[in-house]
Amino acid sequence: MGDATMVWGQWAADVPRLLVMTAVLFLPGSLGARLAGMRGPLAVAVGPLLAACTAAIGAVACGALGLRWDARTFAASLLIAIGACALCGRATRTDRPAPSSGADRWSAPLVGALALGWAAIAFPFMAQAAPDTPIQGHDTVFHMNALWRILVDGNASGFGGLTRMFGLDTTSTVFPAGWHALVAPFASRTTIVPVVNSFSALVPLIWLTGLAALAAAILPGTPALPALTVALAPLVAEFPTYMLTKYPAWPNALGMALVPALAALGLTGQRAVRLLPAGSPGRRRSLAIWAGALVVQVLGICLIHPLAGLSLGLLGAGPAVVAMSRRWGRLARSGRSLRLWGEAVGALGAAAAVAVLAVAVPFLHERLARMLSAFQTVPNVDWYNPFKALSLWSIVDFEASDRVWQGLLVAAVSVSVLTVAGAVEALRTRAGRLLVTAWAVASALTLTSLMRSGPLLGLAGIWYLSTHRTMAVQAVAQLPLMALGALAITSAAARVLSPSSARHRGQSRRPRRSLPAGAGASARNVPLTMGLVPALLIPLAGGLATAPQRADLTWRMYSTDSPFSTIALTDQTMALARRASELIPEDALVLGDPFNGSAYVQVLGDREAVFPQLYFRESNTDLEYLRQHFNEISTNPRVCSILRSDGIGYAWIDSDPWHEGADQSAVSPGLYDVDLRDGFEVLGRAETVSLVRITACG
Repeated sequence: MGDATMVWGQWAADVPRLLVMTAVLFLPGSLGARLAGMRGPLAVAVGPLLAACTAAIGAVACGALGLRWDARTFAASLLIAIGACALCGRATRTDRPAPSSGADRWSAPLVGALALGWAAIAFPFMAQAAPDTPIQGHDTVFHMNALWRILVDGNASGFGGLTRMFGLDTTSTVFPAGWHALVAPFASRTTIVPVVNSFSALVPLIWLTGLAALAAAILPGTPALPALTVALAPLVAEFPTYMLTKYPAWPNALGMALVPALAALGLTGQRAVRLLPAGSPGRRRSLAIWAGALVVQVLGICLIHPLAGLSLGLLGAGPAVVAMSRRWGRLARSGRSLRLWGEAVGALGAAAAVAVLAVAVPFLHERLARMLSAFQTVPNVDWYNPFKALSLWSIVDFEASDRVWQGLLVAAVSVSVLTVAGAVEALRTRAGRLLVTAWAVASALTLTSLMRSGPLLGLAGIWYLSTHRTMAVQAVAQLPLMALGALAITSAAARVLSPSSARHRGQSRRPRRSLPAGAGASARNVPLTMGLVPALLIPLAGGLATAPQRADLTWRMYSTDSPFSTIALTDQTMALARRASELIPEDALVLGDPFNGSAYVQVLGDREAVFPQLYFRESNTDLEYLRQHFNEISTNPRVCSILRSDGIGYAWIDSDPWHEGADQSAVSPGLYDVDLRDGFEVLGRAETVSLVRITACG
């Protein structure tokens, strides 16, 4: 990929694109959030959430109306969303309670933690991934080629818009396309790679702003918590870095990066509604608007990736059960049995409706049934699994350097100690116990995924039994816990070292009495404020510990020198793929085995690949026949008949069938052992690959 100077030089030239993408992702949505009455970190965190959900829903609407999805329709959708926010804000402007504490305001430590936290997460990635270097992975080649398809067809709807990605002749396909709808307006057919790399560099910023808003919403009585939560985030390499590189589930990564902002929106809105007089018109009006906005955002985030919505539900399930149990206990003790039974029946009815929906809708039923049962496997009951779950342990290749392992161990121990300390502190109050409950449920799912056994095995199957996906959910609740633990440890150390210093630093009990009820577990025991220096030093230290691992993860997926199995292109074959636009006409179709790199002709060479991803759908009978029999072109008339019918006139032929650690000629025998001496015109060669025009069919 060239030396570091060249890579950073490319990123310097890419700064205008980064700034434009940041502005579009944050500013319109943040304006809408402010018009709706939000302030502080929440208004900024809601910016990307609103932009992403608007793109996801807007693309579906444009697909249904026959409108082309591009930058213009995206801008129009954002204007509509901002207008809706303004109307909501106008309807509730007299009903808004005053802010309860400094946790919902900006501060220098929070701004500093956000800046250095983003740099600590993004810079190791950027140092290994030049803007114009494509990541080489199974899912990523699909997503990049899907962007190309959207730019050609103008359809980014998840309901049929990406059907061509699954074959030339197949049934309409439902696929979550919210990520693609958000990213596509920034790209052209020849700039997809730098756009997706720039977007991956910005996902950590979305994640961190959401964490700041969530920490402020969970424990509003502790203004230090948002900055410290953000500052500690670089200690966790598992998310978002792992899901952007080694396990590149980009839509899932974006969805999870947005979950903290959505959770903060829900908690803040609920708290605001509860502060209004019971039964008042303002409370009913605010409740209806808040609930409606939440439903729309949940719908949008599910269109980005359904697991994001399910993850939000998983995090809220435990606290919801605890809160409802408390409420029903109070109703029973006060003799309000009619209200109790009404709410219980309503809750059971809602659960039954969800269950009926999951069973009655064929698509949902089929997917859930498959995922609930598809990941039954051999149990893995290693004794260290609980430590891995607690420490958010990230998988590292055994050949990784000592620096990677040492940094990982330092981060894992730090995460574990801070989490335990935070859980102990949080258990002291109601809000803290709800946070611990959410974290415990997510941790149980991670432990199940690690052990490949247990009562939650079927549920973990919905998350593909992937610890990378479940740890992303766990991190949403664990990072605020870690911050609370750090504050508790700091407070304890201060008391031990200087018992009288608390009064001089403004940490006496008197200010604590003015905090709102339920302000947080740390309200009486930990510092209320955080200085700028620790806000800068903590993410720097965490970033230094995990930087070798982040760089290693990125190198393995981006470098053509990487030994990782999904690396299909060398520098030479990548150059040939880029030259496709010079060697073959614009309307060409290129046949080839995607496992040997042919699929990159589409995203790198701006020419359509017959197989644009590494999944073969058997319903494409003609394409399946070519996979099995293309090398019989000189003797089998049906091969030429299919080629003429589908308009396939070019091919990417590799004489080496060994890819992905296996002999791919056993999977697609017709695409290997092709005699190029007769019936083909070689247009370009690179190592064992030939880009050819098919002349055998006339």
